[in-house]
Amino acid sequence: MAALATLAISQIRAGPFRQPATERLFNETKGTDPIFRTNDGSNCDHNIDTSSVDGRKHAYSLLTSRGLFRIALDVPAGAEYDVVSVNNPYGCTELSTVSTYRRALPTTNLKFLSTVMWDGRESTGPSTQKITFATNPVDLLADLAHQAVDATNGQAQGTTPLTTLQQQIVDFETHLFTAQSIAREVGALDSHGATGGPAALSKQDFFVGISDPLGGNPHGTAFTPAIFNLFEVWTKSRGHDDDDQDNKGGRASIVRGEALFNSKPINITGVAGLNDTLNTPLIPGNCGTCHSSPNAGNHSVSLPINIGVADLSSSLNLSYLPVVTLRNKVSGQMTQTTDPGRALITGK
Repeated sequence: MAALATLAISQIRAGPFRQPATERLFNETKGTDPIFRTNDGSNCDHNIDTSSVDGRKHAYSLLTSRGLFRIALDVPAGAEYDVVSVNNPYGCTELSTVSTYRRALPTTNLKFLSTVMWDGRESTGPSTQKITFATNPVDLLADLAHQAVDATNGQAQGTTPLTTLQQQIVDFETHLFTAQSIAREVGALDSHGATGGPAALSKQDFFVGISDPLGGNPHGTAFTPAIFNLFEVWTKSRGHDDDDQDNKGGRASIVRGEALFNSKPINITGVAGLNDTLNTPLIPGNCGTCHSSPNAGNHSVSLPINIGVADLSSSLNLSYLPVVTLRNKVSGQMTQTTDPGRALITGK
């Protein structure tokens, strides 16, 4: 049930011109559907009124408008920093427990994961050891089983131990694969020899470290930026039937997109956890430098980095989120962010 619930939650993101699914669900149930819970669905879990429709609309506004759940995490004991202040417009301004606001993660294509959860808190037990080539997929399956328990006992507030259901949940969710199957002006993405769609993706070879640009491939294979080859066969397409001629332009466009992903130069600068760790101010790269898993686009090794999505200066306009101020206990350096991320797991 936990996996099924998570799968349903993953559908909350809708197109820009459609009503968000959570808003529609709120309107249909007047905010009484089980997804609207004060333990994680509300903007805060205290000093709120959910006894009326208007009260619930106010309490769950981030979930209905932006698909955000509140994840409350305790500052780890012995953390290298103090939480100096929390400026949260929704309440929940405690310094010992920080409320972060995050969207549900994808619940398919899980065999390509190198980290479980955005901050890695479900990766290989409480010590959050990295998923590795030597221990995979045993470690990934164990992480997903643990996550099923946490989701049931936490978000769903379950009281009955899952026991044998854990394995059933993991078996179910690890056999779910999602990929675009049809494109306008092209038709089926597995036509004319191409290998688009979920069936081919489910058979895609993967192991931790595959195509790692930092030399982490356990077989010593050199990195190549040619990450995607799903539509390579279309570069040689010379069909003559009417249907083929009608769709040929669309296929050529997809081929150009794949080539762009595989070849466009990108200068990587200012990425904490990458440039500073390697002591390299500028790293010549491309799309595949980060999205290195062949034909899947995930990063093939666990690599916690800061790409700026929680920065106050982000171009994503995060003015609706709280501002958390951290102070390094040794250096006194102050950092402001809308989400401390992995710092709330490791204390670093």
